[in-house]
Amino acid sequence: MYKNVKLLSKDDKNLKVNAIKGFKYASQLTQCIITVDEFFKASKSQPIVFSKNEAGEYFASTLLGLEKDTNNFVNGKGEWSKAEYVPAYVRRYPFIFVQDKETLALAYDGDCKEINEKKGQEFFDEEGNATEYITNVMKFMESFQKSSVVTASFIKELDELGLLEDAKADMSVDGKKFAFTGFKRVNEEKLNALSEEQTLKLIKNGSYKLIVAHLISMSNFEKLVSLQK
Repeated sequence: MYKNVKLLSKDDKNLKVNAIKGFKYASQLTQCIITVDEFFKASKSQPIVFSKNEAGEYFASTLLGLEKDTNNFVNGKGEWSKAEYVPAYVRRYPFIFVQDKETLALAYDGDCKEINEKKGQEFFDEEGNATEYITNVMKFMESFQKSSVVTASFIKELDELGLLEDAKADMSVDGKKFAFTGFKRVNEEKLNALSEEQTLKLIKNGSYKLIVAHLISMSNFEKLVSLQK
């Protein structure tokens, strides 16, 4: 989705951004990172699955398409399917946090056509200070980052309880077969086999309702099939 990531600096004092209409920029996004703050809304639209990257970091994501570089929720006009959830990761475009030395810094997609020097929301004021617009972008990004940390902790808890299992989803559309692999889901039998103490802890710390949202979301594989282009 991000083609040309650039760190935002005061050298970009003349930059502005127009409101981005549509979601063509996300039309090739097959899988999207989400946080626990989004589970309840996302569970009504997309499958929520769990993974662990090469650095050993846990993350959750929604599945958006059946084929590589295809987002079934975005049509040819760049419109997102009505009444379906749009993940925060998509909504934050063209901005993104990147690692800059030991801190996270705000960056943007330099290839975004809506970023220009003529019209739109200004990045900096005449004195070189971040505008209210950029300040609000930063708040949104910081909130997303904090929630990502909470999400990783939640998935680690599931893994330590032995609830996660490698999963695979096999689907067929008009005789064409599709298979999703490389993700994890909660094993319901193992969830039901937890001790009363373990279950109570999950309920009290809010994890159990997130697990339920995840399990409900698994039915959305059928929606991916119905939206297949």
